[in-house]
Amino acid sequence: MTNRKQWILLTIGLLLGHQSIQFFYNQPYRPFQILVATLVFSPYSWATAIVMFIAGFLCLSKVVKVHYPLLHTKLNHLFISCMVMSTVFMYTYSWLGVVFLILALIYGIMDAVDLEKKRKQEILRWFI
Repeated sequence: MTNRKQWILLTIGLLLGHQSIQFFYNQPYRPFQILVATLVFSPYSWATAIVMFIAGFLCLSKVVKVHYPLLHTKLNHLFISCMVMSTVFMYTYSWLGVVFLILALIYGIMDAVDLEKKRKQEILRWFI
């Protein structure tokens, strides 16, 4: 994957995450009746926010997946800027930002490890 595509994925992921977290951050969670009323009377805004949340963390996890194998050898500028933006994200949105970034990191690392296992299995098939 090219470096430009990774920057685009990173930007899209952070923008989608920002928009979805902005929606969830402004919701009234304390009185349960108000929360249920917003779910009933505006389900499309909730669905849009959920889709943006999922798409955002999938974009960020794609960047993590590409850079996870390179993490052991070198730290490049894209990964460092991703960590800086993640720190700002967590500081701005507190626990929602932490959840968003932890999901992206865990999913990206799981996907990278799974890809490594598949490559090793393909290599072993050629020798067996």
